Amino acid sequence: MDGSILEWLVRAKAIDAPTRHSLIREALALGADPHRIVGIKRNTAFQAAREVGDQQVRTLILDVCGPPPVPATLEGAVELNDLEAVERLLADPRTTAAAHRALVVAIETNRFDILRYFLRHNAGIEAPPGERSALHAAAAMHDVGLILQLLDKGAPVDAVDEADRKLTPLRLTATLGVFRLESFVTLFKKSPPTADDITGDDWEWLWPMLPWDIVHFLAKQFSSGLTTKRWKITLLHVAAAAGDDRTVTMLLASGADPLAKTAKRLLFHDRPVKKGATPLDVARALGRMHIVMTLAAAAAEPASEAAARPTKKAASPKRRR
Repeated sequence: MDGSILEWLVRAKAIDAPTRHSLIREALALGADPHRIVGIKRNTAFQAAREVGDQQVRTLILDVCGPPPVPATLEGAVELNDLEAVERLLADPRTTAAAHRALVVAIETNRFDILRYFLRHNAGIEAPPGERSALHAAAAMHDVGLILQLLDKGAPVDAVDEADRKLTPLRLTATLGVFRLESFVTLFKKSPPTADDITGDDWEWLWPMLPWDIVHFLAKQFSSGLTTKRWKITLLHVAAAAGDDRTVTMLLASGADPLAKTAKRLLFHDRPVKKGATPLDVARALGRMHIVMTLAAAAAEPASEAAARPTKKAASPKRRR
């Protein structure tokens, strides 16, 4: 029997206690594993019984199936949500080297009690060079409160995850789509990148996929002349790709060039755009017709021609004789 049914029974407050305990006893007799990690909360039935304060179920499980397995690693203890094992293993110098990986697991699996314990003891805050850090995990979860706690405890904001495109936590937030702006701004303010950083190799490949809210933030932080070093992408290109008329208008008003051309064929939000594309070409390729009108006017191109320029003349239908 699936352990998830057992975990559900433990939490089923709508069922009266005697009936629920009877069903749990039957499930255990049928082979349901109370120590298997299941469910959205990634808990075992034994841990669920502790959470809901049902000591009778815990005693029943111990009598029928024995105690849960003792984890040998910190990551295993976190995955099992075994705080006692975490405390024991963190006190062992042989296992503390893996504390950063265990903290990442705690963040990604919402082990809040264990997470608080790690933070209280400043354990695993900093990862070795090149490895995923707790700050990466918090940024990926868009947990601004946790990001601030980690930064207060000295988490390095410029840590690089070699296994994930050499991303820092800041650049990671820029890859996750819209509505990550608060995390992005929090990390940005902690260690503001320069114009050289933003236009360099580490950032350039991110530009064509930047979401509109981050594009608008960058447009306010940097001048309209900001252009990537190799591919010659401007902020106006990415604002046009993102479909943000407000940012496009702001950039044009501050002197952005609507005729600037890219130096490479690129994918803007998974749409191919030719080499030498202007912001108008990008907007047209992505079907941002309201942006096309704005850029066409700025480039002194007739708006009607820009909005409805056919790529190929349709063949006239043949008449039947």
